[in-house]
Amino acid sequence: MKHAAAFLVALVAVCAARADLAVPPPAGKKFVTVDHVVTTDKTYPEHEFYLVTGFMGDAKLVPFGPDTPVKIDGARRKGPYGQVTFAAVPKGAGEKFAGMKEFGAALRKGTVPGQATAKHAFPSSTTIDAKDTRTVITETLAVEKIDAKAGIVLKALKKNESGNAPPPRGESPSDDETAVGDSPRGGSVVAGLAAALAMAFAGLRLARRKHV
Repeated sequence: MKHAAAFLVALVAVCAARADLAVPPPAGKKFVTVDHVVTTDKTYPEHEFYLVTGFMGDAKLVPFGPDTPVKIDGARRKGPYGQVTFAAVPKGAGEKFAGMKEFGAALRKGTVPGQATAKHAFPSSTTIDAKDTRTVITETLAVEKIDAKAGIVLKALKKNESGNAPPPRGESPSDDETAVGDSPRGGSVVAGLAAALAMAFAGLRLARRKHV
C-alpha cells in the first residue's frame, strides 16, 4: 500500500513536469507569445491588486490605476507553473497572513475575505498563420467592474479602442486567432493524471493480492 501511494505521487509529479513541455502547433500555424495589459479609467482606493504566478508563487503587489496599467508578460513557463491569478482585495488584507507565500496560496484558492479575482485565463501564447512575421501579440483588457461575486470583470479591447493602455508590442489577436495558452499542455496533464491513477490502482490491487 505504501509503495503504491509513493508510486502515485511520483507519477503525478512526472505528469506535472510534462505539462511544461512544448507541443507542436496545428498545421499551417505557429505559436507566438501573448502579453496582456490590464487597464482602467477609474481609481480603486479601497483595493489593493496582486498577481500570483504559478501554483506555488508568492503574492506580488502591483500598482493599478488610470496611469498604471498592469502588465502580464507572456514570456513565462507553460502549464501550471505559469498560470496567473490577478486579484483585488481590501486594503491591508495581506497583513493577516504570515507571508507573501501564504497570502499567495490563499489568493489562488480565492479564500481571502472580500477577494475579487479575474476569470480571464491570461494565456501565454496563441496560434497565428505560420507566414505571419509577428512573434509577440499584446491583448489589452479593460476593467468593467470589480466585486467579490463577479470578480474582476474584464473586456478585451479591439485594436482601435482606447483603454488607457501604453503602446503595445504587437497587435491584438484577431477573431481568427486562437488563444491556446496552457490548454494543450493542460490536456496532457489530465491524460497523464488519468494514466497515473490507473497504474496506481493496479498497483494497489496487486499489493492486496500479495497480502491475501
